[in-house]
Amino acid sequence: MPERRKYVEGNWSVRQAMKNEMKGVVVGLKGEIATVKLKRHLECAECGSCLGDDAMVMEVLNPVGAAVGQTVVVEVEGDSLLLSAFVVYVLPLLAVVAGCAVGHYASRLMRLGEIMPQALGGLLLFGLSLAYVRRFDNALRARQGMPVIKDTTKG
Repeated sequence: MPERRKYVEGNWSVRQAMKNEMKGVVVGLKGEIATVKLKRHLECAECGSCLGDDAMVMEVLNPVGAAVGQTVVVEVEGDSLLLSAFVVYVLPLLAVVAGCAVGHYASRLMRLGEIMPQALGGLLLFGLSLAYVRRFDNALRARQGMPVIKDTTKG
């Protein structure tokens, strides 16, 4: 379960409250980027996107110099976590619905059958949304939105 920030008078902000800290084990290193195997936290425990056991693998910044096999505390900002979840899961779904609606409208204008233009519109906007998701991911990484190893722990 993620540790939650507690209110400390005069030293609290919404940004601090939105940070999640999770424990994991470093399973690989590539320069300043570490691959960490984390236990799923409360917010994503029910999503089902992690295959296999109850762990997920994530690339994180490694400013503390953790080595392979070390247990670490990873900090993920909640606002980027929520925004990322929206962009990855909800945006493509909305794009398919919008593409089907555009295809339906286009089929009426051109007096065509409804199914093919709706399917093509849905697929086209779904593909465009996936391209946007990729750009969003790259932009998030570029602005240091990656999770960060905050500390190493024992056990």
